[in-house]
Amino acid sequence: MKLTPISWEGIPKFLRQVAERKPKRVKLADVVTIPSALKWTVSLNKIDLIGSKTEIGRLTRTLEGTRRIFGRFLHTAFFLPADLDGYFSGSARANLRKSSNAAIRDGFTARWIDGPQLLDALNEVLADRQSKKGSLDSDGLFRNTRVLLEEVEGVVVYSPDGSPVSVILGLRIDGLFLLRMGLSSEHGHPRWLAFATLITDGHQRGIRTVIGERVWVMGRGDVQFQERLGFVPVNLRFKVRNTDSVQCRIVS
Repeated sequence: MKLTPISWEGIPKFLRQVAERKPKRVKLADVVTIPSALKWTVSLNKIDLIGSKTEIGRLTRTLEGTRRIFGRFLHTAFFLPADLDGYFSGSARANLRKSSNAAIRDGFTARWIDGPQLLDALNEVLADRQSKKGSLDSDGLFRNTRVLLEEVEGVVVYSPDGSPVSVILGLRIDGLFLLRMGLSSEHGHPRWLAFATLITDGHQRGIRTVIGERVWVMGRGDVQFQERLGFVPVNLRFKVRNTDSVQCRIVS
């Protein structure tokens, strides 16, 4: 199935501009564009997330946050291929191969970790970016979603001297990885190595689908980075079923 690629031309760009307005208000020029934006949004591929009442509750709290209905629209998603060698080969992933290999040659290393150690690494990266220091609570970390910090896991990239410089973290539920934050204190190669490790190590842990943030709350650079990696925009649907695991199904 061919999924709709991310594009910052036209409608997605308009949606982001509206979301960034302060104060929030509708302009006269929007009257023409809003119907097209709504039509484009509802036409995207859908992902059905199927699971027990408890697991679907965790998913909705994590992915929707405080935006109950609108939190289901325009997420980004990445589907891990069965053949990882095939994913990393070809011209489309040349940047990923080149940059992650360069990071390794420069002495950077990446590891999959979880819990307090991951959060300690995140705080060091935040400190390097001259951001707020100290421990983070769930509201600050996950945009007002109810996620226990001890459940968080992900990838940390370390510099040659052992300092964390890039972090990807989220919540893993069966074959899903809910990507909640990607942060780097150093631009360039470490960021690519972090994602390459998320793919390889995540695949080993049974992850088959990565669901990211809503498009309109992401910076343009982040969306373009995800586009190069193969992310696509999707809408989410939650379905409660009597099942032992969370299942993900793509609906055209």
